[in-house]
Amino acid sequence: MIDKLYHTARLRPNWLVFTLGLCLLSLATSAQQFPFLSKKKQERRIAFIIGNSTYQNLPELHTPINDAKAIKARLQQLGFAVKMLADADSSNVSLSLKSIQDTLQENDVVFFYFSGYGINKNKTNYILPIDAQLNPLKNTISLKGVKDNLSSKKVKYCFMVLDANRELFDVERLGIHSGFVQDSTSKNGNVLSVFAAKEGNLSNEQQDFQNSTFSASLIRYLGKVNTGIRTVLDSTINDVSSKTTGLQTPVKYDELSRDIQLINASRPARVGLKILVGSTAIATGLVAFVLNNNYQNKKILADNYAATSYDKKTLYFKTYNDYITWQKAYDDAIQTRKTTLILVNTLIATSALSVLYEGYLLFIRSPEAINKKLQNKGLSFSPAQRSLGIALRYTF
Repeated sequence: MIDKLYHTARLRPNWLVFTLGLCLLSLATSAQQFPFLSKKKQERRIAFIIGNSTYQNLPELHTPINDAKAIKARLQQLGFAVKMLADADSSNVSLSLKSIQDTLQENDVVFFYFSGYGINKNKTNYILPIDAQLNPLKNTISLKGVKDNLSSKKVKYCFMVLDANRELFDVERLGIHSGFVQDSTSKNGNVLSVFAAKEGNLSNEQQDFQNSTFSASLIRYLGKVNTGIRTVLDSTINDVSSKTTGLQTPVKYDELSRDIQLINASRPARVGLKILVGSTAIATGLVAFVLNNNYQNKKILADNYAATSYDKKTLYFKTYNDYITWQKAYDDAIQTRKTTLILVNTLIATSALSVLYEGYLLFIRSPEAINKKLQNKGLSFSPAQRSLGIALRYTF
Protein backbone atom coordinates (compact mmCIF):
# COMPACT_ATOMS: atom_id res chain seq x y z
CA MET A 1 0.00 0.00 0.00
CA ILE A 2 2.76 2.44 0.93
CA ASP A 3 4.62 1.72 -2.32
CA LYS A 4 1.46 2.44 -4.32
CA LEU A 5 0.93 5.72 -2.49
CA TYR A 6 4.47 6.81 -3.23
CA HIS A 7 4.12 5.78 -6.86
CA THR A 8 1.28 8.27 -7.28
CA ALA A 9 3.34 10.95 -5.52
CA ARG A 10 6.52 10.44 -7.52
CA LEU A 11 8.07 13.57 -9.06
CA ARG A 12 10.20 12.71 -12.05
CA PRO A 13 13.24 15.03 -12.31
CA ASN A 14 12.82 15.88 -16.01
CA TRP A 15 12.06 19.57 -15.51
CA LEU A 16 15.66 20.67 -15.84
CA VAL A 17 16.03 19.07 -19.28
CA PHE A 18 12.77 20.61 -20.49
CA THR A 19 13.48 24.09 -19.19
CA LEU A 20 17.00 24.09 -20.57
CA GLY A 21 15.39 23.31 -23.93
CA LEU A 22 13.22 26.41 -23.55
CA CYS A 23 16.27 28.45 -22.70
CA LEU A 24 18.09 27.22 -25.80
CA LEU A 25 15.04 27.99 -27.95
CA SER A 26 15.04 31.55 -26.64
CA LEU A 27 18.75 31.91 -27.34
CA ALA A 28 18.21 30.57 -30.86
CA THR A 29 15.73 33.35 -31.60
CA SER A 30 18.06 35.88 -30.02
CA ALA A 31 20.51 35.82 -32.90
CA GLN A 32 18.88 38.88 -34.42
CA GLN A 33 19.69 41.01 -31.34
CA PHE A 34 22.89 39.19 -30.40
CA PRO A 35 24.86 38.47 -33.60
CA PHE A 36 27.57 36.52 -31.81
CA LEU A 37 25.00 33.79 -31.16
CA SER A 38 24.46 33.29 -34.89
CA LYS A 39 26.75 31.45 -37.27
CA LYS A 40 25.20 33.27 -40.23
CA LYS A 41 27.71 35.30 -42.17
CA GLN A 42 27.37 38.99 -41.38
CA GLU A 43 26.47 41.26 -44.28
CA ARG A 44 28.87 43.87 -45.60
CA ARG A 45 27.61 47.33 -46.51
CA ILE A 46 29.24 48.99 -49.49
CA ALA A 47 28.33 52.36 -51.01
CA PHE A 48 29.44 54.01 -54.25
CA ILE A 49 28.63 57.73 -54.40
CA ILE A 50 29.15 60.18 -57.27
CA GLY A 51 28.53 63.92 -57.16
CA ASN A 52 29.14 65.82 -60.42
CA SER A 53 28.82 69.60 -60.49
CA THR A 54 31.47 71.05 -62.81
CA TYR A 55 30.75 69.69 -66.30
CA GLN A 56 33.12 70.37 -69.18
CA ASN A 57 30.46 70.63 -71.90
CA LEU A 58 27.28 71.29 -69.92
CA PRO A 59 26.02 73.98 -67.52
CA GLU A 60 27.45 73.78 -64.01
CA LEU A 61 25.26 72.40 -61.22
CA HIS A 62 25.14 73.85 -57.73
CA THR A 63 24.28 71.06 -55.26
CA PRO A 64 25.57 67.62 -56.43
CA ILE A 65 28.89 67.61 -54.56
CA ASN A 66 27.20 68.87 -51.39
CA ASP A 67 24.53 66.19 -51.86
CA ALA A 68 27.14 63.47 -52.29
CA LYS A 69 29.07 64.54 -49.18
CA ALA A 70 25.90 64.62 -47.08
CA ILE A 71 24.79 61.18 -48.31
CA LYS A 72 28.28 59.85 -47.65
CA ALA A 73 28.20 61.06 -44.05
CA ARG A 74 24.78 59.53 -43.49
CA LEU A 75 25.70 56.16 -45.00
CA GLN A 76 28.88 55.99 -42.94
CA GLN A 77 26.70 56.41 -39.85
CA LEU A 78 24.72 53.42 -41.10
CA GLY A 79 27.82 51.24 -41.32
CA PHE A 80 28.59 51.53 -45.03
CA ALA A 81 32.12 51.52 -46.40
CA VAL A 82 31.87 54.43 -48.83
CA LYS A 83 33.69 55.12 -52.08
CA MET A 84 32.95 58.69 -53.22
CA LEU A 85 33.84 60.47 -56.45
CA ALA A 86 33.48 64.21 -56.95
CA ASP A 87 33.43 65.66 -60.48
CA ALA A 88 34.31 62.27 -61.93
CA ASP A 89 34.99 61.71 -65.62
CA SER A 90 33.88 58.62 -67.52
CA SER A 91 37.18 56.81 -67.11
CA ASN A 92 37.19 57.35 -63.34
CA VAL A 93 33.59 56.19 -63.01
CA SER A 94 34.19 53.06 -65.10
CA LEU A 95 37.38 52.08 -63.27
CA SER A 96 35.82 52.63 -59.83
CA LEU A 97 32.72 50.70 -60.79
CA LYS A 98 34.85 47.79 -62.02
CA SER A 99 36.95 47.88 -58.85
CA ILE A 100 33.88 47.75 -56.61
CA GLN A 101 32.25 45.02 -58.69
CA ASP A 102 35.37 42.83 -58.33
CA THR A 103 35.17 43.03 -54.51
CA LEU A 104 31.46 42.23 -54.19
CA GLN A 105 30.47 39.06 -52.39
CA GLU A 106 27.30 37.18 -51.71
CA ASN A 107 25.32 38.72 -48.83
CA ASP A 108 26.67 42.25 -49.51
CA VAL A 109 24.33 45.24 -49.34
CA VAL A 110 25.18 47.80 -52.03
CA PHE A 111 24.07 51.44 -52.13
CA PHE A 112 24.67 53.47 -55.30
CA TYR A 113 24.00 57.22 -55.31
CA PHE A 114 24.46 59.62 -58.19
CA SER A 115 23.85 63.37 -58.21
CA GLY A 116 24.36 65.18 -61.50
CA TYR A 117 22.89 65.11 -64.99
CA GLY A 118 20.90 62.14 -66.23
CA ILE A 119 19.39 61.64 -69.68
CA ASN A 120 17.52 59.08 -71.72
CA LYS A 121 17.76 58.32 -75.41
CA ASN A 122 15.72 55.68 -77.19
CA LYS A 123 14.27 54.71 -73.78
CA THR A 124 17.77 53.99 -72.41
CA ASN A 125 18.91 55.84 -69.29
CA TYR A 126 22.41 57.30 -68.91
CA ILE A 127 24.23 59.09 -66.13
CA LEU A 128 26.64 61.77 -67.30
CA PRO A 129 30.25 62.04 -66.10
CA ILE A 130 31.78 65.54 -66.29
CA ASP A 131 33.37 64.82 -69.72
CA ALA A 132 30.12 63.64 -71.31
CA GLN A 133 29.25 64.88 -74.80
CA LEU A 134 25.77 64.95 -76.27
CA ASN A 135 26.50 65.53 -79.97
CA PRO A 136 27.55 62.88 -80.66
CA LEU A 137 26.60 60.98 -77.49
CA LYS A 138 29.91 60.09 -75.89
CA ASN A 139 31.50 59.34 -72.50
CA THR A 140 28.18 58.37 -70.90
CA ILE A 141 27.47 55.54 -68.45
CA SER A 142 24.49 53.23 -68.98
CA LEU A 143 22.35 53.14 -65.85
CA LYS A 144 21.30 49.56 -66.61
CA GLY A 145 24.97 48.61 -66.88
CA VAL A 146 25.67 50.11 -63.45
CA LYS A 147 22.72 48.26 -61.95
CA ASP A 148 23.63 44.92 -63.51
CA ASN A 149 27.25 45.25 -62.37
CA LEU A 150 26.40 46.17 -58.77
CA SER A 151 23.64 43.60 -58.39
CA SER A 152 25.73 40.79 -59.86
CA LYS A 153 27.34 38.01 -57.83
CA LYS A 154 23.95 37.65 -56.14
CA VAL A 155 24.53 40.42 -53.63
CA LYS A 156 21.86 40.52 -50.95
CA TYR A 157 20.35 43.90 -51.87
CA CYS A 158 21.20 46.75 -54.20
CA PHE A 159 19.80 50.25 -53.68
CA MET A 160 20.02 52.67 -56.62
CA VAL A 161 19.35 56.33 -55.78
CA LEU A 162 19.49 58.77 -58.70
CA ASP A 163 19.18 62.53 -58.19
CA ALA A 164 19.68 63.24 -61.90
CA ASN A 165 16.47 64.57 -63.41
CA ARG A 166 17.95 67.99 -64.12
CA GLU A 167 16.92 70.04 -67.10
CA LEU A 168 19.12 70.30 -70.19
CA PHE A 169 18.07 72.81 -72.83
CA ASP A 170 18.00 72.33 -76.57
CA VAL A 171 18.64 68.56 -76.55
CA GLU A 172 15.31 67.35 -77.97
CA ARG A 173 16.63 67.89 -81.50
CA LEU A 174 19.29 65.27 -80.74
CA GLY A 175 16.68 62.73 -79.66
CA ILE A 176 17.82 63.18 -76.05
CA HIS A 177 15.51 63.86 -73.12
CA SER A 178 16.40 65.24 -69.70
CA GLY A 179 15.90 62.82 -66.81
CA PHE A 180 15.06 59.14 -66.79
CA VAL A 181 12.33 56.91 -68.16
CA GLN A 182 10.86 53.92 -66.33
CA ASP A 183 13.53 51.67 -64.91
CA SER A 184 14.10 48.16 -66.25
CA THR A 185 14.23 45.11 -64.01
CA SER A 186 17.56 43.72 -62.86
CA LYS A 187 18.95 40.28 -63.61
CA ASN A 188 18.78 39.10 -60.00
CA GLY A 189 15.56 40.78 -58.79
CA ASN A 190 17.20 42.25 -55.70
CA VAL A 191 17.23 45.96 -56.60
CA LEU A 192 15.31 48.92 -55.21
CA SER A 193 15.66 52.02 -57.41
CA VAL A 194 14.43 55.55 -56.82
CA PHE A 195 14.60 58.51 -59.22
CA ALA A 196 14.39 62.09 -58.00
CA ALA A 197 11.51 62.71 -60.43
CA LYS A 198 9.20 60.52 -62.43
CA GLU A 199 9.20 60.49 -66.21
CA GLY A 200 8.15 63.89 -67.51
CA ASN A 201 9.11 65.69 -64.26
CA LEU A 202 12.34 67.52 -63.55
CA SER A 203 14.11 68.24 -60.28
CA ASN A 204 13.35 71.42 -58.41
CA GLU A 205 16.70 73.21 -58.12
CA GLN A 206 17.23 76.38 -56.10
CA GLN A 207 20.68 77.90 -56.22
CA ASP A 208 20.52 79.31 -52.69
CA PHE A 209 20.00 75.85 -51.16
CA GLN A 210 22.95 73.73 -50.10
CA ASN A 211 21.25 70.48 -51.16
CA SER A 212 18.69 69.56 -53.78
CA THR A 213 15.10 69.14 -52.62
CA PHE A 214 15.21 65.39 -53.19
CA SER A 215 18.55 64.75 -51.49
CA ALA A 216 17.69 66.96 -48.51
CA SER A 217 14.51 64.95 -47.91
CA LEU A 218 16.32 61.65 -48.40
CA ILE A 219 19.02 62.60 -45.87
CA ARG A 220 16.33 63.58 -43.39
CA TYR A 221 14.51 60.24 -43.52
CA LEU A 222 17.49 57.97 -44.14
CA GLY A 223 18.63 58.36 -40.54
CA LYS A 224 15.33 57.30 -38.94
CA VAL A 225 15.69 54.28 -36.67
CA ASN A 226 13.65 51.10 -37.03
CA THR A 227 12.35 52.31 -40.39
CA GLY A 228 12.44 50.17 -43.52
CA ILE A 229 14.05 51.50 -46.72
CA ARG A 230 10.66 51.38 -48.45
CA THR A 231 9.20 53.60 -45.76
CA VAL A 232 12.22 55.93 -46.02
CA LEU A 233 11.73 56.30 -49.76
CA ASP A 234 7.95 56.65 -49.52
CA SER A 235 8.40 59.41 -46.95
CA THR A 236 10.99 61.09 -49.19
CA ILE A 237 8.67 60.90 -52.19
CA ASN A 238 5.74 62.40 -50.27
CA ASP A 239 7.94 65.11 -48.77
CA VAL A 240 9.38 66.19 -52.12
CA SER A 241 5.99 66.16 -53.80
CA SER A 242 4.54 68.24 -50.97
CA LYS A 243 7.36 70.79 -50.97
CA THR A 244 7.14 71.26 -54.74
CA THR A 245 3.31 71.18 -54.82
CA GLY A 246 3.45 68.17 -57.10
CA LEU A 247 5.80 69.68 -59.68
CA GLN A 248 8.46 67.13 -58.72
CA THR A 249 7.37 63.65 -57.67
CA PRO A 250 10.09 61.02 -57.17
CA VAL A 251 9.36 57.46 -58.21
CA LYS A 252 10.66 54.11 -56.99
CA TYR A 253 10.92 50.70 -58.64
CA ASP A 254 10.83 47.95 -56.06
CA GLU A 255 12.00 44.38 -56.68
CA LEU A 256 12.68 43.48 -53.04
CA SER A 257 10.81 40.65 -51.36
CA ARG A 258 10.56 42.54 -48.06
CA ASP A 259 11.31 45.88 -46.42
CA ILE A 260 14.86 46.34 -45.14
CA GLN A 261 15.89 48.36 -42.09
CA LEU A 262 19.27 50.08 -42.36
CA ILE A 263 19.39 51.18 -38.74
CA ASN A 264 17.88 49.34 -35.78
CA ALA A 265 17.57 50.93 -32.37
CA SER A 266 17.77 48.70 -29.33
CA ARG A 267 14.41 47.33 -28.31
CA PRO A 268 14.36 47.04 -24.50
CA ALA A 269 11.15 45.01 -24.45
CA ARG A 270 12.53 42.33 -26.75
CA VAL A 271 15.86 42.14 -24.99
CA GLY A 272 14.03 42.14 -21.66
CA LEU A 273 11.81 39.38 -22.96
CA LYS A 274 14.84 37.27 -23.83
CA ILE A 275 16.30 37.86 -20.38
CA LEU A 276 12.95 36.88 -18.88
CA VAL A 277 12.77 33.70 -20.93
CA GLY A 278 16.34 32.68 -20.21
CA SER A 279 16.31 33.52 -16.50
CA THR A 280 12.88 31.95 -15.96
CA ALA A 281 13.94 28.78 -17.74
CA ILE A 282 17.13 28.51 -15.71
CA ALA A 283 15.29 29.36 -12.48
CA THR A 284 12.69 26.71 -13.29
CA GLY A 285 15.34 24.08 -13.66
CA LEU A 286 17.12 25.08 -10.47
CA VAL A 287 13.90 25.30 -8.44
CA ALA A 288 12.76 21.93 -9.79
CA PHE A 289 16.11 20.43 -8.87
CA VAL A 290 16.11 21.86 -5.33
CA LEU A 291 12.46 21.08 -4.59
CA ASN A 292 12.72 17.61 -6.05
CA ASN A 293 15.69 16.92 -3.76
CA ASN A 294 13.67 18.27 -0.83
CA TYR A 295 10.78 15.98 -1.75
CA GLN A 296 13.09 12.98 -2.13
CA ASN A 297 14.67 13.67 1.28
CA LYS A 298 11.27 13.84 2.95
CA LYS A 299 10.19 10.70 1.15
CA ILE A 300 13.31 8.91 2.41
CA LEU A 301 12.50 10.10 5.93
CA ALA A 302 8.99 8.66 5.65
CA ASP A 303 10.43 5.46 4.17
CA ASN A 304 12.74 5.11 7.16
CA TYR A 305 9.78 5.33 9.55
CA ALA A 306 7.94 2.76 7.47
CA ALA A 307 10.96 0.40 7.36
CA THR A 308 11.19 0.27 11.17
CA SER A 309 7.52 0.52 12.13
CA TYR A 310 5.46 -1.04 9.34
CA ASP A 311 4.73 -4.78 9.33
CA LYS A 312 4.35 -6.00 5.75
CA LYS A 313 2.79 -9.27 6.91
CA THR A 314 -0.03 -7.75 8.92
CA LEU A 315 -0.08 -4.51 6.86
CA TYR A 316 -0.27 -2.53 10.11
CA PHE A 317 2.09 -0.28 12.03
CA LYS A 318 3.41 -1.62 15.31
CA THR A 319 1.85 1.23 17.32
CA TYR A 320 -0.59 4.03 16.65
CA ASN A 321 2.12 6.59 17.40
CA ASP A 322 4.31 4.99 14.72
CA TYR A 323 1.46 5.40 12.24
CA ILE A 324 0.96 9.07 13.22
CA THR A 325 4.68 9.76 12.84
CA TRP A 326 4.78 8.12 9.40
CA GLN A 327 1.57 9.82 8.28
CA LYS A 328 2.98 13.23 9.21
CA ALA A 329 6.21 12.56 7.28
CA TYR A 330 4.24 11.24 4.31
CA ASP A 331 1.86 14.25 4.26
CA ASP A 332 4.84 16.56 4.45
CA ALA A 333 6.42 14.85 1.42
CA ILE A 334 3.16 14.98 -0.56
CA GLN A 335 2.65 18.68 0.26
CA THR A 336 6.21 19.39 -0.88
CA ARG A 337 5.45 17.59 -4.14
CA LYS A 338 2.29 19.65 -4.70
CA THR A 339 4.12 22.92 -3.99
CA THR A 340 6.90 21.88 -6.34
CA LEU A 341 4.48 21.05 -9.15
CA ILE A 342 2.57 24.34 -8.81
CA LEU A 343 5.69 26.49 -8.75
CA VAL A 344 7.50 24.61 -11.51
CA ASN A 345 4.44 24.54 -13.77
CA THR A 346 3.96 28.27 -13.27
CA LEU A 347 7.56 28.99 -14.20
CA ILE A 348 7.41 26.66 -17.21
CA ALA A 349 4.18 28.29 -18.38
CA THR A 350 5.86 31.70 -18.10
CA SER A 351 8.83 30.47 -20.12
CA ALA A 352 6.62 28.89 -22.77
CA LEU A 353 4.41 31.98 -23.12
CA SER A 354 7.48 34.21 -23.37
CA VAL A 355 8.94 32.05 -26.13
CA LEU A 356 5.61 31.97 -27.99
CA TYR A 357 5.16 35.74 -27.70
CA GLU A 358 8.72 36.39 -28.78
CA GLY A 359 8.22 34.13 -31.80
CA TYR A 360 4.97 35.93 -32.59
CA LEU A 361 6.73 39.32 -32.59
CA LEU A 362 9.74 38.08 -34.51
CA PHE A 363 8.23 35.83 -37.17
CA ILE A 364 4.50 36.51 -37.46
CA ARG A 365 3.56 40.01 -36.41
CA SER A 366 6.46 42.41 -36.66
CA PRO A 367 6.00 45.92 -35.20
CA GLU A 368 6.47 47.36 -38.68
CA ALA A 369 3.54 45.31 -40.03
CA ILE A 370 1.37 46.35 -37.09
CA ASN A 371 2.30 49.98 -37.58
CA LYS A 372 1.52 49.90 -41.31
CA LYS A 373 -1.87 48.30 -40.79
CA LEU A 374 -2.82 50.79 -38.09
CA GLN A 375 -1.71 53.74 -40.18
CA ASN A 376 -3.95 52.53 -43.00
CA LYS A 377 -6.83 52.98 -40.57
CA GLY A 378 -5.69 56.44 -39.50
CA LEU A 379 -3.88 55.23 -36.40
CA SER A 380 -0.20 55.38 -35.55
CA PHE A 381 1.63 52.93 -33.32
CA SER A 382 4.48 54.29 -31.22
CA PRO A 383 5.25 52.17 -28.16
CA ALA A 384 8.38 52.82 -26.17
CA GLN A 385 8.56 49.14 -25.28
CA ARG A 386 6.84 46.74 -27.64
CA SER A 387 5.65 44.19 -25.10
CA LEU A 388 4.97 46.51 -22.15
CA GLY A 389 2.65 49.12 -23.61
CA ILE A 390 1.08 50.61 -26.70
CA ALA A 391 0.50 54.23 -27.64
CA LEU A 392 -2.15 54.95 -30.25
CA ARG A 393 -3.22 58.21 -31.79
CA TYR A 394 -5.80 58.93 -34.46
CA THR A 395 -4.78 60.96 -37.49
CA PHE A 396 -7.41 62.81 -39.53
